Amino acid sequence: MTYPAIDQTLRRGQDPATKPLQGKASFNDIYDAPDPGPYFSTLRPLDYRIPHFAQPVIRRLVAELRRVLGREKIAVLDLCSGYGVNGALLRHDADLDDLYRFYADDVSRSPEVARAALDPLRREDHALRIIGQDVAGRALAYAKEAGFVDAALQANLETDDLTPAQAEQIREADLVTITGGLSYIGKATLARILGALRRRPWILYFPLRGTDTRMVNTTLAQAGLRPERWHRPLPQRRFADDGERRGVRATVGRSGDGLGAASSTHQEAVLHLARPIGEARAAPISALVAGMHAGAAAS
Repeated sequence: MTYPAIDQTLRRGQDPATKPLQGKASFNDIYDAPDPGPYFSTLRPLDYRIPHFAQPVIRRLVAELRRVLGREKIAVLDLCSGYGVNGALLRHDADLDDLYRFYADDVSRSPEVARAALDPLRREDHALRIIGQDVAGRALAYAKEAGFVDAALQANLETDDLTPAQAEQIREADLVTITGGLSYIGKATLARILGALRRRPWILYFPLRGTDTRMVNTTLAQAGLRPERWHRPLPQRRFADDGERRGVRATVGRSGDGLGAASSTHQEAVLHLARPIGEARAAPISALVAGMHAGAAAS
């Protein structure tokens, strides 16, 4: 599918979709280890929660897409998927705390060990396909070998076009999820993804509060999607230190996002959902995010 306005976006270059959030701590060194141990051991003390909040919404969106499209087969493309946390939660009757506990031991958790240990909790939904995309090759390989994703796409779509084989790999995606990646990807990635899909997808994304999402929303609107924002921020994780807290709170205060005072304890994210206009009208966002524990936003 071709979107002329998005083609113009790619010709102009790779401008970021969101401006980096002032003061945000960096955790780049935990995203491409041989196994997810460092990732979970680093983020657990900070109470990283977004996959927990995203899961019931993703499940509900899959069910709603099956109803809207009139078919059981649904493909989910998880951008910046890393070790496949979203896929692991979708594939198993487990929650984020279960994964934290599983990876808590100071031992290597090979993908074979993870697959065997979680197999009793596995959901058998053969009509659901999960594709993970990331630049982190070792993390993606782990997710694939552990059975958290069905297919792995290693690519930097901020700088590189999809190859024909990669485009074919994601062509059938119905739902695109971005639970923690908008600090790393921008409109170029979104444009390349949208240009490869056979139909306009639903896109669920969780930008950090205080980020400028105008480029994201403009890119999605150019593709015929209607971006909508849920009105309650969600706790993403605790602040790493006082410096991060001061920087983020200052940025959120300047943003004037209309979502109330910034949390004094947590980095926050805001749920956004973009859908084709006709499909967005058929089911209000409030019905699709019900039960997300939106009232758990940190104070």
